[in-house]
Amino acid sequence: MINISMLDGLMSVLLIFGLPARAIFRKRKTGISKTQAYQRSLATAAAIVCAFILLWSSQKRSLELLGLWPLRPVDFALIATSIAALILLFIIGRMTMGRQPAGGDPKPSSFPNGPEETRWFLIMASGLGVIWEILYRGYLQWSLGAVM
Repeated sequence: MINISMLDGLMSVLLIFGLPARAIFRKRKTGISKTQAYQRSLATAAAIVCAFILLWSSQKRSLELLGLWPLRPVDFALIATSIAALILLFIIGRMTMGRQPAGGDPKPSSFPNGPEETRWFLIMASGLGVIWEILYRGYLQWSLGAVM
């Protein structure tokens, strides 16, 4: 049987209940730009993953327990496909930047406007994807599997 600590339990509760509740109930700050919002989201996720790394390494656990190592051939294919999709997204974003959709309607406010916002949006999207994959697919499945 795998031994999990109280900190593992607290981290699992944070991932299952805390982060979704924060996303649902938080108030949007009106005085910040989208670039600042992207940076804050990335910084929050980075702080959580740093806490996770400290917890994981303090227990002397391996990457195999997270399902991150060793990589299989299908993993390399998925990584290559993801990188290709990000490059394609970046190219399409650069080509359509500043254009208005048909009908002249402006872009919704959730889309990035300008090169600076687009750059931070792409950094945030790819960074959060990797971070959430490690936390939810790796750590949370491991900790729930240990409890079950």
